Amino acid sequence: MGQVKILGDATPELASLAVLPEYQSSGIGSCIVWTLIDRTPGPLYLRCAGHNEGYYQRFGFRTLAPAEMPRSLRRFYTAMRAVLPLANRVLGSHERLLIMGRW
Repeated sequence: MGQVKILGDATPELASLAVLPEYQSSGIGSCIVWTLIDRTPGPLYLRCAGHNEGYYQRFGFRTLAPAEMPRSLRRFYTAMRAVLPLANRVLGSHERLLIMGRW
């Protein structure tokens, strides 16, 4: 499943992409992403963990600098950058948050 959410500032966000584990790596996720891209005119944005960057680059998304982000996603990114180091410490991980976009 997947969806394109429209955020409060009218930013279209690819979100909620999920495929059951037994069907992952079968191309279903790619089909969902391409379908949502095809049905969304103009720019499309997403939030993801750093380990997913390469996956979304295959669809033409690129990681954005804060100055390139729509206002709603920049606010989220700024808030999460303050919290993520603590979460990484508690979980023993080194995850990054990315905001990506495609035009």
